[in-house]
Amino acid sequence: MTDGSLNYRSTQEKDAIKEIRHREAESAYKLVQTKPFFLGFGDLNLKSYESWETSDGGDGAYKKVLKILRAVRPTTVFIPNPLDWHPDHQASYDIGLSMSRLATRPAAADFGKPIDLKNIFCYKVWDDLARVTDTHKPSQNAQKAKLRAMSKFASQRKVIKQLNVKPETETFQKLPSFKFGALHQ
Repeated sequence: MTDGSLNYRSTQEKDAIKEIRHREAESAYKLVQTKPFFLGFGDLNLKSYESWETSDGGDGAYKKVLKILRAVRPTTVFIPNPLDWHPDHQASYDIGLSMSRLATRPAAADFGKPIDLKNIFCYKVWDDLARVTDTHKPSQNAQKAKLRAMSKFASQRKVIKQLNVKPETETFQKLPSFKFGALHQ
C-alpha cells in the first residue's frame, strides 16, 4: 500500500529508500512466485488516501484495491490486524476489509464481476490479534522459502529487529465473510 519512504536508517539512505524497498520487495516476491502490486501511497499517510478518489481526482486506495481484487479474483484475502498500533496498518485493514466485501457484490460493475470470496483473515504485524482462530505451522520448505524471501529486505533488518525472528508458527483471525448480503462464518 505504501512506498516505504520513512523507514530509512541514515540521511544518506533517505533519498534512495523508496527504490531500495521496491527492489527488495520485487526480489522477495519473486522467490515465493507472487506478483506484487505497488500502490505507492506515502508512508504514514495512507489514511488520507482512504477514499475512492483523491482530492486532485486521482485514484484513492479504495478504487485501486477494488480493481486489483476484481482482476485477481482471490478466494482468500489476508489483511493486517485491526488492533495494530501503526496507522498505515490500521488503514490497510479498513481498506482491505471494505473492498474485499464490496468486491463480492454486484456494485461498481465497470470494475468486473463480483468475486467469490470464501475467507478473510487478519494477520499479526506488531500487536497481537484480538482472537486467534487459525494456526498454521509451515512446512520446513515453506518456512525456508519465507526466510529466504524475508532476507531480501536487508534495509529493513537494520531498523526492525523482529525481521530476524524465525517464523515457526503463524496465527490468524478469521473474519466473518460477506455473501449475498449476509454475514456468515
